[in-house]
Amino acid sequence: MSVVLTCTVLAAAALAAAVAASLAVHRYRRLHRVLARERAAARLMDGRLHCDMQALHARLKAAMARQEAERAVLLEAGRAVDEALAVHGARLSDSNDLNNPYDPFQEGGPV
Repeated sequence: MSVVLTCTVLAAAALAAAVAASLAVHRYRRLHRVLARERAAARLMDGRLHCDMQALHARLKAAMARQEAERAVLLEAGRAVDEALAVHGARLSDSNDLNNPYDPFQEGGPV
């Protein structure tokens, strides 16, 4: 009787150890799959971040080039206006016309 009980206890212990080992392996594999998915997602996100940053830099570079071109046009227009004002201002200061529409110091309108 004790031999049968010993064999039964040993079989139960072996079965419990096998179940525990099986559960541990199953849990390890599940965690391994989850970690592999997370690593793959991280690689994808890093790749997308790199592409997005390149696209952002390209858009910023294009916007800055447009802004610089607009700035150059405005500077040239400012120079042309300054030059025109200098030419017309010299002519306006020579004449003492009270009805001069270009006189910046004339108050009101013509009388």
